[in-house]
Amino acid sequence: MSEPLVEIRNIKKHYPVGSGLFGKKDKWLKAVDGITLEINKGETLGLVGESGCGKSTLGRIVVGLLNPTEGEVFFEGKPLMGKGRSRRELGKKIQMIFQDPYASLNPRMNVSNIIGEPLLLHKIGTTRERQKRVDELLERVGLSSAHGIRYPEEFSGGQRQRIGIARALALNPQLIVCDEPVSALDVSIQAQILNLLKDVQEDRGLSYIFIAHGLQAVKHISDRIVVMYLGKVMEISRTEDLFDNPLHPYTAALISAVPEPDPTLRDRERVLLKGDLPSPENPPIGCRFNTRCPLADQRCRQKEPPLEEVSPGRWAACFYHG
Repeated sequence: MSEPLVEIRNIKKHYPVGSGLFGKKDKWLKAVDGITLEINKGETLGLVGESGCGKSTLGRIVVGLLNPTEGEVFFEGKPLMGKGRSRRELGKKIQMIFQDPYASLNPRMNVSNIIGEPLLLHKIGTTRERQKRVDELLERVGLSSAHGIRYPEEFSGGQRQRIGIARALALNPQLIVCDEPVSALDVSIQAQILNLLKDVQEDRGLSYIFIAHGLQAVKHISDRIVVMYLGKVMEISRTEDLFDNPLHPYTAALISAVPEPDPTLRDRERVLLKGDLPSPENPPIGCRFNTRCPLADQRCRQKEPPLEEVSPGRWAACFYHG
């Protein structure tokens, strides 16, 4: 088996949120709390979970926008920010598509300049060669080269996200972190953007980390899915296996909440979660899901279940998995 493109090893990201005596930090928000994952070449790894579970924080660590509190990320077998690697050089290999397709685009720059800026910063090609590349990227994402002279405010949300995708592709990266790239779009436009991402992936052999709080989009595009809760991984499974037989009670609850277009075809039991999501400043002792889990007992409230491989390619952090 080939070496994974990205290895995430025991990554933690804790933010200080309170001070005690003499200004010493005594309270920490544990946004990401010990996550180990691998992303293979050409694979789409979906990250799902409720808001505040740490998935976007993890994505920003992989891109290099945030430094972890502990742990390390390896890219192509080497430390992400190791000796001889600058953030600028990293940008040639790892890019990001953001959730808000308007806020992520500079309103003072026209589309050609937005897409061509990475090429200019890295001093790639002549002015004519860069413009040719921009025109090709616009055509590839379903826009016209004539759109290059226009500004972001002149486009719809879906078109803006296409511009964001073109910008992410400008340097021919190997990995793109997609941070909820369709959540701000209409449902019909979401499908178009997801199909575009899949087409581009097939053309270029890209790897994606696809972040979303809902399962529908992730199911459509992902090869494997990672379910996160309060900074921890609850389950890792191939997409088909996860939907056919979720191992973790939290995964089962997320799947049961997905709307079924035809109620007569809905044969799965609805799992209703009790209570609200606990604060990551003060996560529950034991299993972090125990305050809302229908299966939780005293053991779950005292000891944290390890993330274990239940069957080939399937991992769960639950004493009563599957």
